[in-house]
Formats: sequence, C-alpha cells, structure tokens
Amino acid sequence: MKTRDATLAAALEMEALLYRLLQVPSGGLEARRVESRLAELVRPHLVRVARQVARAWRVPVEDLVQEGLLAVLTRQRAHPFRPGAAGAGRSAYPAWAMQLGRQAMQAAALTWSSPVHLTDHARKAVRRAKRTAAAEGVEVSSVLRRQGLDAETARALGEGAVAKPLSLEEVLSSRDAGAEGRDASSERGSRGLAARTEVLLSLVDSTAERLALVAQREHVLWALYRLPKLQRQVVQACMGLGRPDGQEATERTLAVELRLTHAQVRGLREAGLARLRAELGVEGAAPEAAAPVARGALRRPRTAAARLVRQTPRQEAGQMPLLAVAGRA
Repeated sequence: MKTRDATLAAALEMEALLYRLLQVPSGGLEARRVESRLAELVRPHLVRVARQVARAWRVPVEDLVQEGLLAVLTRQRAHPFRPGAAGAGRSAYPAWAMQLGRQAMQAAALTWSSPVHLTDHARKAVRRAKRTAAAEGVEVSSVLRRQGLDAETARALGEGAVAKPLSLEEVLSSRDAGAEGRDASSERGSRGLAARTEVLLSLVDSTAERLALVAQREHVLWALYRLPKLQRQVVQACMGLGRPDGQEATERTLAVELRLTHAQVRGLREAGLARLRAELGVEGAAPEAAAPVARGALRRPRTAAARLVRQTPRQEAGQMPLLAVAGRA
C-alpha cells in the first residue's frame, strides 16, 4: 500500500511540475528548479532501463543514466511534454522518458562498445564455415559469403575469427605489421603484411631442407589450430606462443588465468600433446631408465654447485618449439 501511495504521489507531482513548466518562462530560475525536480523523480525509472542496457552492452550504469537524463532534458526543452494524457492520478511522463532514454543509452553504448551478438543460426554457420575453410585453405569470410551472407556480416563474423594459421614468417613479422596496420586501413595493412612476408621469404635460403622445415611448421600450425579451444590455449601457453617475451607459462599461472585446477591444466596439456603427436605421427620419448642405487649406500638428494647451475635460456618471441615438445611426454 505504501509503495502504491508513493507511486501515486510521484505521478501527481510529475503532472503538477509539467503544468508548471509550461507556465514559467523557459530558461529562468524557476524552470531550472522544476527541471531538476523532474529529473529526480524520473531517475529511478531511467536506472532500471540503464541496468538492462548495461547488462547487454557491458558498459557503466551511471554513464548510461546521465546520457538518458541529458536526452530527456534536451527533448523536453525542444518539444515540451504535454501532461494529462494518461488520465487522472496517472502520468505518462515516466514511460515517455524511459523510451527516449533507452534510445539515447543504446546509441551511446554503441559508440563505447560494439559487441557482435551471435544467434544460434549464426554460430552454426560460422562453425560450418570454419570447417570448410580449414579443408579448402581459404578465409572464413569467403566461405560465409558463399553461404549467402551479406558482405558486412561475413566480414564481421569471418575477420574476427582465425581464418587460417599463419606461417612462421608471418608470425615473426606480425608485430611490425600490427603497429603499422593500426595507422593504415585494413586493406593497406594486409598488403603490407604480404609484401613483408615475401621479402622475408626471399631473404632466407630456399634449399630443400629449408622448404621442408617451413612446410613441417605449417603442418604443425594446422594441427595446433584443430585442437579444442582449451587444449590449444594450454599447449600454446606452455610453449610460450603469444606470451610476453615468449616466456613459457607454468601450470599454476594457467590455472589462475583459466580458472581451472592444476590437474585439469595438466590433463589438457597431456591430451593436447597426445593429439598433436597422433596428428603429426610423432612418437613420445621413451622414459629414461632410473640410475641404479648402490647397495649399502645412503641415498641423499643430489645438489649441484652454484657455479655449475645453468640458467634455462628464455625463449625468444616467435619461436615455435612444437615439434620438439610434441615428441616428449
């Protein structure tokens, strides 16, 4: 009952303020006072709308509320709202403000964040396109266009996904290409990346051994791309791919980043390496034979002198030791 009385009182006050706003001169102190009180009364309604928009677009709620209030105030000054349309004891001003505020909030959220909301049909189309692109060795966007999607949708769904794995030279030159691509257009950046890749390929030796090694690395990348998402992430991180300075990630770090247990991370790594070995035809290394323990001797932990300890060299960015790791357990 108290809530109903409060709602009725707020509606009556809104109607009175709207009538008062039509009578006072526009831009005066009295008009500012009335507008301020109207903003206080309509703010709870705009907060409800802002929470819905913020949940969908992942933007701050307070910023959306301010955008909605500004849009309502601007429209109110340009085209004053006429009270009395909802009948006695009711006010249509909150519904009008919520509709206008929602439009302004969505327009503002579109400039702050532009997510791609995929339907089930679009997800299935993308999965089919990825399989076809992997089999044919083409880009995902081209397959989506063949499926009948328009150019903008195909570009939005295809370019954001991994269309095809990059070669070693493209991986090594992607850092420089990314910096230049941010300043230039997407098309010019793609042409520059292709040109730099050709230059790098012309600089390296074109012997049969080198070409075989490049083809082998391409095969490894394709096998890595076909792994499930979590297995691919764990294997890449354990190899240092995509990590700062090529530093290999530990199980503890991956468990924190992926919110998994150590056993789950270890299982994903072993499963991913097993699939890579099966895909590449590489057999795991045989377990080393344990050193025999001398009879009657006390087994003590072996410690190395400080001068004999060697620091493991840090892996340089762009290295791809997948072939070596795929062979070990």
